[in-house]
Amino acid sequence: MTTKSNTDEVVVEDATFDRLRRVIKEVEDKKTNLKTLRETIDDEDGLVVRYQMAQDLEIKIEEKEVAIRKYKTKIEMVQKLILAKRRIMYEVQDKLDKKEQDKQKLVEKTDGYAAQAGKNVLAKEKNVKITGVMNRLVAYRKTYLLQEVMEIFKIDIDGGPAAMQRNRPPGDCRCVLVDTIRGLHLPHVPSIQLSPHNERETAAAIGLLIQFISIISRVLGYSLRYPVVPYASFSRVYCPVEDKWAILSGWKKRSERERFFEGLNWIGKNIAQLRSDCGIPTPVADKTLSVLADWIRSVTEGKYVSIYERPINNSSNPSSLLINFEPVLDGLLRNSSSMEKNNGHENEPENGRVNNGDNEFYSAVFDDSNQEDISFNFDEDEEPPLEPRFKYERLEGEHTLPFLKTATFTSIDLHDKFIAIGTASGLIYILDHHGYGNFDSVPPLKPHRCAVSRVKFDETGSYVLSCANDSKLVVSGVGNDKLCCTVNITVMPKSIAFSPDFIRQQSGHCFIMGERNLVLYEKTFFQYKANNLYCGSERDGFIHCCSWNDNFIAFTNDTGTRVYERGPERIVTSVQPSHDVDRVRSSRSPPKHLWMPENNLVIGWADTVTILKIRDDHGVRKGEVHHIFHVSMFICGISYIPENGIENVELFLVGLQLEGEDFDDCASVISTVTTLTAMESTACTTVLKTSVIRPLGLKDFELQSEDVIESIRLSSHTLPYMIHGLGIPYLATYFILTTKQIIIAVPYGPEDGIRWRLQYKLYDEAFEMAKHHADLLAKTDLSQKKVGRMIIEGYLSNKQARVAASYLPHICGDCKEEWEWAVGQFHEAKMSTLLADVLPDSSPTLNSESYETVLIACLFNNPKQFRKLVQTWSPDLYKTSLIIDKTQWRIQQISRSGESGDVDEVEKILMDTLAHLYLYERKYENALKILMSCQDFQIFNVIDKHQLFDLVKDQITELMNINSERALRLLLDNADSVEPAFVMEKIGRQPKLQLAYLTKLMSRNEGTEFADKAVQLYADHDKKKLLPFLRKNANYNVNKARRLCSDRGFVEETIYLLAKSGNHFDAVKMMVREYKNIEKVIAYCKDQNDPDLWVHLLGVVAEFPAHFSQLIIEASNCLDPLLIMDKLPDDADIPNLSEALEKLLMDYTNHADLQKCCYESTLNDLSVLTQNLLKTSDESVPVTLMTRCSLCSQIIMASNQELGRKLTDIKVFKCGHVFHLACSTSEIDRRHSIEDGICISCSDNSDSVNV
Repeated sequence: MTTKSNTDEVVVEDATFDRLRRVIKEVEDKKTNLKTLRETIDDEDGLVVRYQMAQDLEIKIEEKEVAIRKYKTKIEMVQKLILAKRRIMYEVQDKLDKKEQDKQKLVEKTDGYAAQAGKNVLAKEKNVKITGVMNRLVAYRKTYLLQEVMEIFKIDIDGGPAAMQRNRPPGDCRCVLVDTIRGLHLPHVPSIQLSPHNERETAAAIGLLIQFISIISRVLGYSLRYPVVPYASFSRVYCPVEDKWAILSGWKKRSERERFFEGLNWIGKNIAQLRSDCGIPTPVADKTLSVLADWIRSVTEGKYVSIYERPINNSSNPSSLLINFEPVLDGLLRNSSSMEKNNGHENEPENGRVNNGDNEFYSAVFDDSNQEDISFNFDEDEEPPLEPRFKYERLEGEHTLPFLKTATFTSIDLHDKFIAIGTASGLIYILDHHGYGNFDSVPPLKPHRCAVSRVKFDETGSYVLSCANDSKLVVSGVGNDKLCCTVNITVMPKSIAFSPDFIRQQSGHCFIMGERNLVLYEKTFFQYKANNLYCGSERDGFIHCCSWNDNFIAFTNDTGTRVYERGPERIVTSVQPSHDVDRVRSSRSPPKHLWMPENNLVIGWADTVTILKIRDDHGVRKGEVHHIFHVSMFICGISYIPENGIENVELFLVGLQLEGEDFDDCASVISTVTTLTAMESTACTTVLKTSVIRPLGLKDFELQSEDVIESIRLSSHTLPYMIHGLGIPYLATYFILTTKQIIIAVPYGPEDGIRWRLQYKLYDEAFEMAKHHADLLAKTDLSQKKVGRMIIEGYLSNKQARVAASYLPHICGDCKEEWEWAVGQFHEAKMSTLLADVLPDSSPTLNSESYETVLIACLFNNPKQFRKLVQTWSPDLYKTSLIIDKTQWRIQQISRSGESGDVDEVEKILMDTLAHLYLYERKYENALKILMSCQDFQIFNVIDKHQLFDLVKDQITELMNINSERALRLLLDNADSVEPAFVMEKIGRQPKLQLAYLTKLMSRNEGTEFADKAVQLYADHDKKKLLPFLRKNANYNVNKARRLCSDRGFVEETIYLLAKSGNHFDAVKMMVREYKNIEKVIAYCKDQNDPDLWVHLLGVVAEFPAHFSQLIIEASNCLDPLLIMDKLPDDADIPNLSEALEKLLMDYTNHADLQKCCYESTLNDLSVLTQNLLKTSDESVPVTLMTRCSLCSQIIMASNQELGRKLTDIKVFKCGHVFHLACSTSEIDRRHSIEDGICISCSDNSDSVNV
């Protein structure tokens, strides 16, 4: 069983090894096939390789295309940036030119100003003298008149007690001091109240005093603080602050007493103000006559004490009377008297002051020969004003023309459907927003007999409320008369307003009226019932404006604006005026109200705007002032422009502005004459003005637009109350009413905006607006195309052609017709050269005449630009033959002119350009002649591009003179067309060019036959490159080169050539003698590694004892010490010889020790290796039952029983391989190359390794 089992086991193992062998064979076959396939794939001519290359190439092409597209996009962006920057550059250049011109003008003006300033100084001094004389004369005349008036009115001050006065009834007066005017006693103000006086006498004296004061004001041209009206015993005094009169007729009646004493107080203030303007204080103002007489004596007699500084040189001021004119007047009088005595003969004034100064005054007064009128013209550009937001047109309806021409307008109100206009005749006209009125259906209303002061619509437009000075309030219907009524009152109403729900039933049909009190009228069953909402005193003034919004009623009097709330029936808030009410009276500049959404109240009053917001604070209404600011005009009307909510609202203001040099607001305040009174009396100009402002902070605002309506000419007496301004915000329509005209303000449209921008030369903004509204303006005179043309024409007319050219790409775009039109315009303006940088050469392509126009212009004006255009523009854009003829004619013209300077440069530029034109015409010979004559570097590019070497190969010398580098490259690139010998012959007289040519030729490993010539040329012209050439090149004759270098004394080259020829001894000898540097010699000997050379070196160095020590030190390892000792000279003094010998012996000892150590190490290594070899050879090779043959892979011994027999049939090697004897013998016989005793497997491995 065991044997059987063993036998079965052996059979299984054999089958397994057979199967394993087949698998191994299949694997080897697959490897072979794989190797063959790889070789096929690696074949460069294979389809797979080519396919892969094609795919790679396609990928690269796509990448390049993507990169090209990116580059194109970048190029387009760069071109756009270049155009933009170029335009900016042109604009900057124009600005710089303009600044330079302005600077020149400024210098000229400065010189003129300096000259004028000197003349002005002289004229000023003369005028000062003249003015001084005139002021003195005027002051003297006024003083004389005051004295005469004083004598006429016979003012007597402090005449003693009244009891001692004659012709006075006793007991009538108890005054201690009696002041009289023309004999009439004028008591002091306190005396009138404390003691009895004759009322008639006192009233007459006061009348004389007022007459006296009136005459003084006329003599002095002085405006009194409280104007007086003399009228005997019934003279009056006016208080402009309180707008009331005081009649000084008596004080006995209680009703007249208050006004009487108030009038006397005003007269005292007049006198005190007169004294104050002269710098004289007034300690007691109630002594009226004595204070006035004291002032007259002070200014006439010069007895005054001035404690205030006053403008005494201003003849219109009373202080001019204080000039000390006595010396001048004495001199004048003496001069005049002496002239009378001498009957016209010359005289000499006695007073020195007059002789020195005053004669000059008179000569200046009467001598006008030196007066010159020098004027300067100022052409400086001003910044454009703010862009207007509105255009203004007169409202002229077809059916309303008759009354528009004849009526005088006094009031206006707006509704969404109608306009109500009140006139001075008491009529009210109802019109639509275009000025048309259907007077058949709605005839003019006639509610009043005098001028309509106010007119108001209700919210539905069904009723009109009006008032006038006839003390009537009239509610008139517009197509409806249900609620019409007339309310007669006892006062003259100043303002009116409807309730918001007037027409609604059961609302009470209320309206309000303002005079001193604010009265609410509410309709009862039969009539209107009046209810006072606010009661004002006399100091509060009149309520000139009231308005009603929701539950709030706003009204304004002189003390401010109050807001009254219906329901709680209380005043919510009060806003005091922010201007001087005494300066600007409300009767002349009444306040205006405007209610905006969210209970925002805008108050326009005089020159101030206040925005008040009513807010709810926990159920309690309160008012907050959000904005308050001053404007530069008197407000006549106010509205708003809604844009983005109440936060960004804009206010539309209508007002009057005062212009003129004679108007002095400060002076009017000092003299207490109101500003609007000054408007009536001075020569100031009144203009009608509108403004759009945007509130910012509490006191800040931003001016959006500002318009002066120049078409409306106003009288100088026009006051703000005569102008009205209203608007309908959501319709963007605003109306302005004057006494004779109705003006409608309509927002600017695109056409208006473009025209305004063109007017002020804002061309960028104009074109952008035309472009933005291109569809809307396409069929108008302001289309984008026409606006662009206007801009170009505007720049050309303003001599800004460079800027106009920079705008052309944006204006003309891709339109061919526009570009051709622009070329024509620039040609007419003789500025065609500026088109060179902007004219398109593609997209679009223009006609040839356009390009020819620009080229010819550049030809005659800018040759450099002309050359650039010819080089960059395609010749297909223009007729090259025409340009060639023009260029030739221009060159001949320049040559004949004989001018010096830049003529040669210009002619060279034109010749170069003509060569390019010939190239476009394929006339290469003419082009090459021109380029050769001009020695233009571009000739090489032309030759390379068009392959024209055959035409210039006979002109190699000329090409070398232009650029030797490019000429040599050209010769080498065309070596097949010309032989080197021919070239060398042509440039034989130019050795440097020969050297350069040979250098380039030999760098390409050509021209070996000229190696000796190159050596000679290097030696003559470039010695530095000779040695590198000798080392690199091997085609020259060494002996000839050595003789040449030796004759020239080239040491390094000679040594190199000696070494190269094998003459090392002479080379070493020459190095020692010439270099005198033993280090180089030693390095050379080491490189040669020749013992004989070292011996020769020792002999040579022996002649130079100074180097022997260094040689011993450096070459101690290369020389035998005994040889060195033999060559050592006996009788020479060798420096440092002991140190050198010491080092020599030390090096030799170290060398000997090193050799000994190496020998011992080698012996030790050999012993160890030998022992390892013997040990390895003594080891046995194990052979077991599982050992297999290394060739057939079968088990060597099948069982233990066959062990004796099997041992003789196997062959065992020391390497561990075991073979069947039969397998080994058959394999050795088959190979025939394996020696006996060598392992077959190891020999296979060694072969594979060797392979």
